[in-house]
Amino acid sequence: MIARILYRKNVQGVLNYVLDKPHASVLGMGNIPKQILQYPKLLKHHFHFLGSRHESNKRFVHITLNLPHGEFLDDSKFCKLSEVYMQEMGYGEQPFVIVRHDDTKHEHIHIVSTRVKESGKLINNSHDFSVNRQFKNTWSKCLV
Repeated sequence: MIARILYRKNVQGVLNYVLDKPHASVLGMGNIPKQILQYPKLLKHHFHFLGSRHESNKRFVHITLNLPHGEFLDDSKFCKLSEVYMQEMGYGEQPFVIVRHDDTKHEHIHIVSTRVKESGKLINNSHDFSVNRQFKNTWSKCLV
């Protein structure tokens, strides 16, 4: 698995890209009321509000999880993988949305979340890349 982590100051462009792409499908959400999916514009405003509680240039995180060419996971397994990944990365209690795209030759999903906790403080991201590297080597174990 190839995982890419990007940090953003703003979330609107990322959510527009992730949610509005043709054939994009929301696989799941963490810590967000399920009813909000009926109102995609409200979901975008919800994320914007959550991140606006801090002034950091890295208040949002956009993660892509990419399977190697030729590998496939069904939606439920990809969703489970994403949820375990978010827990391992320390974002499990944060609101996040998981969206699958089919616009490339390899299977991949996008996860969008905020680093701003309910307290208004940021989740420490200083170990994100090392935890990410460890997870990439063991991700298949979470699907058993």
